[in-house]
Amino acid sequence: MIVLPPAVVELGGYINGFKLLPFALISLVWLRLMTWADKDAEDARLPRQTTNLIHLGLWIVGIGLGLVMPLYIAAVAIFIVFFAIDVAIYLSMRKKSVGLADLSKQFADWRKNIGKKEKIVSASEHAVVLIDKGGKPLQPPTDDNPQRPAFDAIQSILSQPLRYNARRIDLRPTDGGSVVRYTVDGVTMEGKSVPKEAATAAIELMKQMAGLDPADKRKPQTGKMKITTETARHEAEIYTAGSTSGEMMRITLDFKKLYDFRVDGLGFLSDQNKTILETVAEPGGIVLLTAPDGQGQTNLAYAMLKQHDAFLSNIQTLERDPPIELEGITQNKLAANAGTGEETKQIDWMISQQPDVIFLDRCDDPRTAIDLAKYCTDGHRGYVAMRAANTFDALAQWRKLIGDDKLAIDSLKLVVAERLVRTLCEACKVAYTPEPEALKKMNMSPERVTKLFQPRKEPMRDQKGNEIICQFCQGLAYKGRTGVFELFKIDDEVRAAVQAGGTVNQFKGLFRKQKQRYLQEAALARVEKGDTSVEEVLRVLRGPSSSSSTRSSSAALA
Repeated sequence: MIVLPPAVVELGGYINGFKLLPFALISLVWLRLMTWADKDAEDARLPRQTTNLIHLGLWIVGIGLGLVMPLYIAAVAIFIVFFAIDVAIYLSMRKKSVGLADLSKQFADWRKNIGKKEKIVSASEHAVVLIDKGGKPLQPPTDDNPQRPAFDAIQSILSQPLRYNARRIDLRPTDGGSVVRYTVDGVTMEGKSVPKEAATAAIELMKQMAGLDPADKRKPQTGKMKITTETARHEAEIYTAGSTSGEMMRITLDFKKLYDFRVDGLGFLSDQNKTILETVAEPGGIVLLTAPDGQGQTNLAYAMLKQHDAFLSNIQTLERDPPIELEGITQNKLAANAGTGEETKQIDWMISQQPDVIFLDRCDDPRTAIDLAKYCTDGHRGYVAMRAANTFDALAQWRKLIGDDKLAIDSLKLVVAERLVRTLCEACKVAYTPEPEALKKMNMSPERVTKLFQPRKEPMRDQKGNEIICQFCQGLAYKGRTGVFELFKIDDEVRAAVQAGGTVNQFKGLFRKQKQRYLQEAALARVEKGDTSVEEVLRVLRGPSSSSSTRSSSAALA
């Protein structure tokens, strides 16, 4: 074996500092693109994690292929091609989402700010005004004021969520900082990442404004304040709590308005609304109210309670954590970790007060259900919130909870299941002519339905081609939510079927005999009216809470 001296061994064709220079320069430009795209993805309504993985993956593949190519020119060319592919993919995704018209302005602004230190947001914009618990607004601090970093961080955290009319804004600690997530019409969106120091300063300032103790970073605290923008004034509830990873903050906006609904404003179709009002007017019996988390169950329950006259009726509730106080209604609180024995003890005490109407936000103990069922067979009304996929699942849960079909069904009046769908923005929704075959799959008549609506895919533009952001939905294409409902009346035929050991298919036959609508049928009625889109119905009904029957039905819509 011949061993060559080190001087004879040559390095690879281009593995030297001079030949690596083009790779380094292109990588720097690529890194700048990744940094810009990470921030831009939020405004472009693109998934940040996915786009970041695409950028990183293409860079790794490009650099890897470039370094193993035997020809130097070919290696550089391949690296440039992968860079161009990355740019093209991101711009294509952005064009489909919000368009590209605004990029020229972004580029012009970037050129003006070259060499300038980037700020989170300029305090002079006064985008968000904080008003403390005593009603005093916080004046924008000067540049040398120690509160300035906290003020700027709050502007950055709140500006975009408030522009989109978010109802909840979370600032949660992560490795090296915190991340903003906010909820708009039930959909959670990812906001900006905030450095650790800025997040800590922002939370401390918000706690001061809400009358909380900034020094206590571990114990859960809740306070109230006001937040205003150029277009709106908000009541804000500030919740903070500490953990091993850091302190989090949750801001709930206009929390009282979240539950300020009446039955006729929930979204019942006309025939469903008639059934609800008739049920409320009839004395006695239990009404089961079922919906997944975040799908309007509390609103539904409170609207039903408000339909009763609180001045003429004794109305009481048993709730783990009531979000608001209800005027004229006695709200009995039960600890979230209370055992089933405590639940039964509390309901027995409430029954001893002889209320006309009782509402339970949860029923875990069979003894509670039995006691309430017996009480409501004698002219008293009970509302029970449950977690079930549809009316048939709720009925099955209620029967199992009580363990006596006769008692369970004799006390039952109505079962209501609910979902919430976003409503299309009236200002920018787009009409289209659906395919006849698609309509048939949705049990719609092609002769009757000639037009449906969908969210705008391309941005609106003025005569010069400049993008116009819709002032009503801020480009989100949806504005607000409405309920879609499934109602199952428990009449004598249903009671007879239950006591005879009837099957789900028999119950569905009786459901059809009552001329009721399944959840997906009620949702599609909203589509036909132009209130929402097929895409939104699919999104909601394909959620994790959907039963197999609902999923199979919604699959037919695709």
